Amino acid sequence: MILAVSAGVFAQNSTTPAQLAEIKAKSMKQEYYMSDAQYKQSLAIETDFYTQTMHSDGTRPSADEMKVINEQRDAKYRKLLPVDQYAKYDAVKKRTAPHNVGIAQPAAGQPAQVAH
Repeated sequence: MILAVSAGVFAQNSTTPAQLAEIKAKSMKQEYYMSDAQYKQSLAIETDFYTQTMHSDGTRPSADEMKVINEQRDAKYRKLLPVDQYAKYDAVKKRTAPHNVGIAQPAAGQPAQVAH
C-alpha cells in the first residue's frame, strides 16, 4: 500500500525517487524495527528501486522488467533482514502485490480495503 500511495505522491507532487526511497526506508525502519545500519542499506535498496522504476520522462518499466526489479529488491532484503524481519516484509509484500495496486489484500480474517 505504501508503494501505491508513494506512486500517487510522485505523480502529484513530482517527488523524486530519492525522496520516495527515504519515505519508504523510514517507514520500513519503523515497521520492521530496523537498526540504523539496516536502515542505511534499506535506503540504498529503495533508492535503486525507485531510480529504476520512476523515469524522469514519466515512462515506467514493462511488467516483465518490474518482475525482475522486484525480484532483485527482494533478494537484497533477504540478505539484509533476519528471518523474522524478512517474513514480515514478505507477508506485507504479498498483501500489497503490484497487480493489486490501490487494493491491499486483507490479512487473515480482515476485510479488504481500498487505498485512497
